[in-house]
Amino acid sequence: MIIKANHLTVLRIVLLPIPFYLVYGGTISRILALIVFFLLGLTDYLDGLLARRHGATALGSMLDPIADKIFLAVIMVPLVDLGLLPPWMIWPIFLREFLVSGIRRELSPGVLAVTEIAKIKTTVQMTGAGLVFMTATFPDKTVPVAFVAGSLLSAVTLAVAVHLRHNEFTYRMKAAIALLTTALVTGILLPGEEAILVYGGAILLITLYSGLGYLTKGMPLLLEKIGTIGVLELTGSILPPLGAAAVFHLAGHDGAVAAVLILSFAFSSQGMDIWLYQQGTKGIAFLRWMALFPASLAAVISAAWQGGAGAAAVSLLWTCLVLEGAYLLADAYLTIKRLREAHQD
Repeated sequence: MIIKANHLTVLRIVLLPIPFYLVYGGTISRILALIVFFLLGLTDYLDGLLARRHGATALGSMLDPIADKIFLAVIMVPLVDLGLLPPWMIWPIFLREFLVSGIRRELSPGVLAVTEIAKIKTTVQMTGAGLVFMTATFPDKTVPVAFVAGSLLSAVTLAVAVHLRHNEFTYRMKAAIALLTTALVTGILLPGEEAILVYGGAILLITLYSGLGYLTKGMPLLLEKIGTIGVLELTGSILPPLGAAAVFHLAGHDGAVAAVLILSFAFSSQGMDIWLYQQGTKGIAFLRWMALFPASLAAVISAAWQGGAGAAAVSLLWTCLVLEGAYLLADAYLTIKRLREAHQD
């Protein structure tokens, strides 16, 4: 059997629950979680190589960004649940992902091409979250500092080798060396808790910066295509999962599990909607703002009136979990149907 890019992408999605549960264990368990996270992150690089070697497929172009966003949910939510980062620091990260994907869905393919900084952003998110877990697991910072120092040495060696051979020093190499140097200095000079906040802040800033170009270019085009009402509908469709990401910490560990599922369902549905739109098939995205938003709002108001913020958070999480799951099943049905039609053609 020849291993192809899609096999690695699916494997990455299927295995992500393992490190999610491991990070809640002791030191050994968390080390295993970091190892699994690293290996799954490596598959993201490998499936890109395989896609270039064997050729990209329609299924792969849909699954790869979905896998990256599910990875983001799985690795970011525990950072808040374990008290390592404040909720306000990860919420804008999810906002950026939902907004950019929503804009991309409405516009023609290729209008918002993936930028170099966006590719770097994904690596920073994965590596930065790993550094936060390492620093929390090893408060003396020996392990995270050694990891960053080794990574920096490898990056500099690779950059020198590429420069000597091809006489080039790419933007990605410069960014990697600059970011790793900053991380090393931070790890050496700052106490563990402060270093964690700096790492989290770096993830947030680079994520937001990577989305700025998409928003400045895409929002005017979006307004021109679907108008103000359409933009409001798009906003309404992403508010419920974003609300879940904002309040899950009020519902305990079960809230974190629910948030990961909700975000994974929503990212998957959004990814399939984008692909369906590109194939000329109208998905069910329009139903999200018509049903999910009012249902979530009603659930929050009712629960808050009767039981306060904690009850409202639980009510929102359950409402989103059920409805996002239903939307995911419907989108999966439409996607499988369209893939079969494309295969027959």
